[in-house]
Amino acid sequence: MSMETKPPAGQAPAPGTDSAFEHEDASPSGLIKAGIGLAILLVIVFVGMRFGWHAFMDFSPLGENASPMTDARILPPHPRLQVDPQKEIHVYCEQQATALDSYGWVDQSAGIVRIPVDRAIELTLKNGLPSRPAGQVPADLATPAASSVADPQGVTGQCGYLHEEIEKKEELKKEVEEEVAKSKQ
Repeated sequence: MSMETKPPAGQAPAPGTDSAFEHEDASPSGLIKAGIGLAILLVIVFVGMRFGWHAFMDFSPLGENASPMTDARILPPHPRLQVDPQKEIHVYCEQQATALDSYGWVDQSAGIVRIPVDRAIELTLKNGLPSRPAGQVPADLATPAASSVADPQGVTGQCGYLHEEIEKKEELKKEVEEEVAKSKQ
């Protein structure tokens, strides 16, 4: 006895049968029973979810709900994610560029100041590098080490890609100031 629904190849279907459609309809009582079972299952799930929600809210370690009228925002402990990293890196790099091009105290009590890089280069060229007499040089520093001076044209580091942009802004600012000065005259 074969379980095939199609007749073997080369044989015609049995007389009086048409295999193109289902010969029995779906049972209405079976569909109604399945629908009622699904409805009961949904009610059980909804009741269980509501019970679980209230049980978890009762045992929640968060305490009382905050008043909707309060404006206070409790921040999580450090470290926090950056809200706007592109803006923060631009602000950081502009602060670094400003620090390189301005005067200021590093440690006022010790008398340590910060001067612009260009001015430091001028002073070094004018006065030379500070040196020690030969007898005061420690033995491990007597042999000069290979210098690892960076290329002055190549700006590296996390702000390197912004260096040209900052220079363009400064040039534009100078041009605008010159035009304003000319228009006042």
